Amino acid sequence: SSGPPHAVARAPAAETSPRRLYEEYISKRRPVVLTGGLANTPWARAGETWTDAFLLAHPEGETRVRVETRAGTNESFGVGTYETMRFRDFVARFAKGDETVYLTASPASVDAHGRPEVASAPASFLVGEDRPARVPFRPELAGNLVPANVNLWLGAAGSEDGPRTASSGLHHDHHDNLYVLLRGEKRFELYAPHAVEAMYPTGAVRRVHANGRIDYEETGDLAEDGDDGSLRRRVASHAVRLAEAEVERAQAEVDPEAPGAEDRLERAEAALDAAMDATMGDGGGGDD
Repeated sequence: SSGPPHAVARAPAAETSPRRLYEEYISKRRPVVLTGGLANTPWARAGETWTDAFLLAHPEGETRVRVETRAGTNESFGVGTYETMRFRDFVARFAKGDETVYLTASPASVDAHGRPEVASAPASFLVGEDRPARVPFRPELAGNLVPANVNLWLGAAGSEDGPRTASSGLHHDHHDNLYVLLRGEKRFELYAPHAVEAMYPTGAVRRVHANGRIDYEETGDLAEDGDDGSLRRRVASHAVRLAEAEVERAQAEVDPEAPGAEDRLERAEAALDAAMDATMGDGGGGDD
């Protein structure tokens, strides 16, 4: 046939609530194109604010960012060739139409406690309601969903006398994507997760979860949300700390002779035992 086997749904952005987006598309693993443009959205401000001149003059321009590179326009991005450079230097090349550099998803940063940050440079200093464009890290459309990562892609595609295209290699992400196009055009080709074996993947497929997440032998068995067990352990450790604090309060703040004091202490100690058992009994990230 001449077209895709399944048409992607389209929905007016202005009429799509967070609940509708989740119930009709995200929870059912259905892609959707939100139509109607960016008017009256935070991203409209981003398109107006993030001009080449603004980015070139940004005070964080000395920050180093990871950039994909290619030797020539006959090659594709997405093959793992990177270079680190100052953000200002990248923007200068991008503004001149250099098609051999492409700013893509940045490696995850961590805070002082080793916890992953939602955004790395340059998104970390461009996104935020305290920044000039006032783009929130969690848009209203996301509802109660919490972003795992926020990234910014910048790349030039085509010159006046050449084809105006650039492509990335076939790949898949481990999270749902909310992709907002501020300039130019972007075409996606989507394939169902169950077709992974026909995609000639790099790595041996270990498992395809019901939600479409793909695990590989090289990375082990993960939960369907991508957790390798570390998140569950952090949550369990936090529960232990909360339970310990409650035991201390029950011991120190409650009059032993007061009605219910002994019951409160017993409940607190039982909760602490359960929390400690959870930290010892977590065997990994599988979701069986």
